[in-house]
Amino acid sequence: MEAEDKDGGEFTIDGNYNEDPTAISLSLQFPLLVSNECDNQLATKAKDSLEEKKGSESFIQKMKRLRLLARWQVEV
Repeated sequence: MEAEDKDGGEFTIDGNYNEDPTAISLSLQFPLLVSNECDNQLATKAKDSLEEKKGSESFIQKMKRLRLLARWQVEV
């Protein structure tokens, strides 16, 4: 799918010529790095929110319902 040229560059799948093949791999990895960072931030926010709500009665009721729902889904 990709053909190397004499000077170390390469032709990409869409027919463009790239002199620096590492630029392609970095551009493909960047969205994954951003995605992982966003996931980490969301996890941190969720954990902080969880700590705030942990003692509230409505939170306890929601967790009981979720536990029952999960148990029901496993049985079915």
